[in-house]
Amino acid sequence: MTTEPPATGEEDERESPDPIRRIIVLLDASQSSLRALDTAVELARRRRSELHALFVVETALLRSAGFAFASEIGAISGARRPLQSAPLEASLQRRAERVRRAVERAIAGEDIPHSISVRRGAVVTEVLELTGPDDLLVLGKVGWSAAPGRALGSTARELATNAFCPVLLLPLRPERQRNAVVVLVDDLAHSRNALRLAQLRAHENRRPLTIFLTPEADAERDRERSQAVSDWLRQAGGERSRIQPLCSLDPRALKYELRAAHASELVVSRATRPMRSAGANGVLERVDIPVIVTD
Repeated sequence: MTTEPPATGEEDERESPDPIRRIIVLLDASQSSLRALDTAVELARRRRSELHALFVVETALLRSAGFAFASEIGAISGARRPLQSAPLEASLQRRAERVRRAVERAIAGEDIPHSISVRRGAVVTEVLELTGPDDLLVLGKVGWSAAPGRALGSTARELATNAFCPVLLLPLRPERQRNAVVVLVDDLAHSRNALRLAQLRAHENRRPLTIFLTPEADAERDRERSQAVSDWLRQAGGERSRIQPLCSLDPRALKYELRAAHASELVVSRATRPMRSAGANGVLERVDIPVIVTD
């Protein structure tokens, strides 16, 4: 379904202010987080936004090293070795220094206002205290401590569902060259922020916008929802937009539809059924392109 030019005499959604003022990137010196840093720098440069890099020293991990039975297992070797406080503290400090150097290299030659902070505490708690509704939080789907083969780390999962700002989750592997920005819509009332953000992303990246409508069993409600979204698009100036109903919310089916739509990224609201249900982890794990989770 394509849209017509904006109707006159109606509220123009294009006049909505840019909801993102600051880019915050969560770093732990892992390969995934350093890729997130590159993405955050590019976003800050293109949007002329402030960039803030955050590294958190996990104090719970340091406390656990004080127990005699504490041990760690090498991710590659599988060897078990004692977890000791002093070497662990030194390792975390080295990691923080690698993060500082990586940030300085990434912004070298760029006119980007930036800052770096190293906090001590629980990662999720520290991020939630730092971020606000005008921020965009960027992080990898897995971090340094993720188990081998995991597609979604616990930190990424908690922040995606609980943060007070949009969260951009990046897969470990660089995304293939694709095209459309896709937004998942349950109903207009719960998806307006996601629609605005998806349209903004499509506009700034010169990409078309595809709206996936979640399955709706009631034919009349489905028709009314499609009309409401079409009206929103006309007001928002969505000339390069299309609407596509989905037959299933199964994560595997969604991944297939995203590939068929040549999606470059997915935008989804925390209020949609897929994010409220027990299958939210499955959606975030299986989707192999960047995902922005917003209110």
